[in-house]
Amino acid sequence: MIFLTKRNDNGVAVIDGIDSTANVLSLIHPAFAGLTIITFVIKQIINYVCTDDIVKRINKIEKQLNNKKINIEEFKEKITNLTEHNMYVVRNNLSNILLNCIPDTVDIYISIWIDLITNDTNSANEDLCEILSDLNKNDLLLLEMIKTFMKYGEKRYYISSEMTKRNRVEERKKENEEIREYNSKTKGIKKLDFRFSDRDIRIGNKTIFWKDFSKFYNVNVGEMGYMILDKGINENGEKTMNWAYYVRSFIKLDRLGVLQLDYHSTLGTVNALNIERFHITLFGEKLLEYIPLKRKNTYDMI
Repeated sequence: MIFLTKRNDNGVAVIDGIDSTANVLSLIHPAFAGLTIITFVIKQIINYVCTDDIVKRINKIEKQLNNKKINIEEFKEKITNLTEHNMYVVRNNLSNILLNCIPDTVDIYISIWIDLITNDTNSANEDLCEILSDLNKNDLLLLEMIKTFMKYGEKRYYISSEMTKRNRVEERKKENEEIREYNSKTKGIKKLDFRFSDRDIRIGNKTIFWKDFSKFYNVNVGEMGYMILDKGINENGEKTMNWAYYVRSFIKLDRLGVLQLDYHSTLGTVNALNIERFHITLFGEKLLEYIPLKRKNTYDMI
């Protein structure tokens, strides 16, 4: 067979047309080469990416299947038996993995994609694929930082504020008992008891206070929103906007349903980035299962 080659914008040799697809199929596992979905996606993207990159990413899929101890023939059967809806979801995400996914997230994307196919009850993975396709390098780093904090971080403010809340509840309870006793003995104007309570959502380790998180990463900023408005100073005395990217990631992860942000209600203007705490949602909890756990000193903070 004769392969007609050309050079792309990066000077990499790529192979045209049908011959190019055949070349890719000859370089991957035969079980993959025999899958219609694989052939279809390769034909779709072959003119937009070099064959080496396609083969490299398909080999990554094979490697992860081996790591998960999933037989390729069984995997092939799972794909063959997908419903029409799931077939479209799997095919579209395979196209993203081979063509659009950035190198920083490709391994995580592949792992979620495999579980989408192999776990019949894992319907959340369709949403996780959608979420992950929207993430960039800084979003991934923030998720790693959150997972690191959940493992190693100290929740001093969380604990102290919880004790304050309990004391306040006990004080209100005592005051209400005194009010009810007073009202039972008077025929005049009655006193009103306290019938309101502050919104104070805490979900164990899934709730993180900004004061705890920022202290853990040595960020001396009381209000998160400032970090996207002005540069900070790193340990070398140099100006940096590193943290501005993470603030942007907080906004994005909230929009994607990975995090839920709770902010202070203040007099004057109210800033939605004056975050008091944030919660890991059900989707965030599931996504963090695929995020690698690293030590704190991995991150270069301001």
